[in-house]
Amino acid sequence: MAKIIGVANQKGGVGKTTTAINLAASFAVLEYRTLLVDADPQANSTTGVGFDLQNITQSLYDCMANQTPAQNVILKSDIPNLDLIPSHIDLVGAEIEMINYPNRETVLKEILGAVQDQYDFIVIDCSPSWD
Repeated sequence: MAKIIGVANQKGGVGKTTTAINLAASFAVLEYRTLLVDADPQANSTTGVGFDLQNITQSLYDCMANQTPAQNVILKSDIPNLDLIPSHIDLVGAEIEMINYPNRETVLKEILGAVQDQYDFIVIDCSPSWD
């Protein structure tokens, strides 16, 4: 079962994405099966590990808003042992779209729970939050 690490801060521009990418890549280089989750609509972790946003067909948004299984969204990076759940700008609206979801606070936990046994570490690059 994976250890889940969230990289979070209320302020933007403090190095969350850089930290998340480097932490996930370091675990992968050490041969730990690692999943990087890009939970920031800016999708900088997605591009930071080498993916072109124009080629992303499904993202974390699809898992959250459309109940797409995480396994269908996970991409293999060029770094051995490093997989990615990409982000998309649509993630901005997910919070509002999910306003009437029961237990919406646990949606990400449930998404990751389905793949948690496949990884040693899951690193989440969180978006800035002003809540």
